[in-house]
Amino acid sequence: MPAPLDAPEDRTKAPALSIVSRVNRVAGMPLADRRTVVNEFTPEQEQVIIQVVNRLTRQQAQVLERVATELHALIMVLADKRVVTMDKLEAAKKQLDQAFEVTRARQLYSLIADIERLDDELGPGEPDRRSA
Repeated sequence: MPAPLDAPEDRTKAPALSIVSRVNRVAGMPLADRRTVVNEFTPEQEQVIIQVVNRLTRQQAQVLERVATELHALIMVLADKRVVTMDKLEAAKKQLDQAFEVTRARQLYSLIADIERLDDELGPGEPDRRSA
């Protein structure tokens, strides 16, 4: 069974990979040609960065868990007192799901526009940099 996400041994004893290597591994594609990548951080600096990011991520997860628990408790009280019905809750959930999809689509369109803008800035004379 894999270790829980908040297990400190997962974060503090990570293999000594550069930040770029970690991003490449997670993203599944290289950010730039590996021959041109210069590591700006020492291994100690990378370790500190990793620890800070992991701590912040863990804190955000704890906040989200607490908010979700409190929201669930509130919904149960409102449903128990018949202030809100399950049909209304389902309708609200559907609306939230739709809003999430719209937001994701807007983010995707924004990302596409940014990529196209960067392509335009590179111009037609630099195809090697586009494929890197």
